[in-house]
Amino acid sequence: SLLSLIVGVIFTTFITLNISASIEELKRATEFIGAGKFDHVPKINARDEVGDLAESFKRMSQRLKTLEEVNLDASPLTRLPGNLAIEKELLSRIVSGEKFAFCYLDLDNFKPFSDTYGYAKGSEVIKETADIIKAVAGELGDKKDFVGHIGGDDYVMITEPKKVSLLCNEIISRFDKSIIKFYNKDDLERGYIVSVNREDIKQNFPIMTISIAVVTNEKRHLSSALQVAEIAAELKHYAKSIPKSIYVVDQRRISLS
Repeated sequence: SLLSLIVGVIFTTFITLNISASIEELKRATEFIGAGKFDHVPKINARDEVGDLAESFKRMSQRLKTLEEVNLDASPLTRLPGNLAIEKELLSRIVSGEKFAFCYLDLDNFKPFSDTYGYAKGSEVIKETADIIKAVAGELGDKKDFVGHIGGDDYVMITEPKKVSLLCNEIISRFDKSIIKFYNKDDLERGYIVSVNREDIKQNFPIMTISIAVVTNEKRHLSSALQVAEIAAELKHYAKSIPKSIYVVDQRRISLS
């Protein structure tokens, strides 16, 4: 009948306009994403394929925003995640309650080396060390293992407690073998370089080594990133007092009553 035809035309027109509006909104969302504005959420309430597409756009925007933050935070030299990503990863492990080992890696005698051999050589050492840590974690660690670059000659690796010995020993072994190529023959034969300390006094500085401070929640409850950082700093101070590449693990127990 004529009435049915009119109703059909009106309904079809309504659906077409609704789809067109949704597509236009998705187009706008794409433009926002292209401009790096990832907070825009498509305003589409449809419960169909278009609605599903809008939801996918939303998830994609959130993921792109996270990736942008990680990229901006990453070290331009090592391309490892920086402090924001490190803190986020550590907090995630703490909140989840899973057992983890936070490894703080620091080079010994790096500053006098950089002062003597120059900024470019120092940068090569920083990148080489990052590559060693990444390679070891990738080859011997778990898929969830995390490697980050705090800055300078400081790095972080988060792994499982049971993997600590294997990973740290391998990092130390590869580092000690690799670091000698950055020194000239005379310095290697002497076993040290002559540079000035922080008081501007000449001093002999041994060939670089690596110190690793390991904090785990196996025997104690860890409640914040700050707590982990404070324990790691304390352990690192002790590790650096030992004149060789070494890793030390916090073994203290704290009972929760």
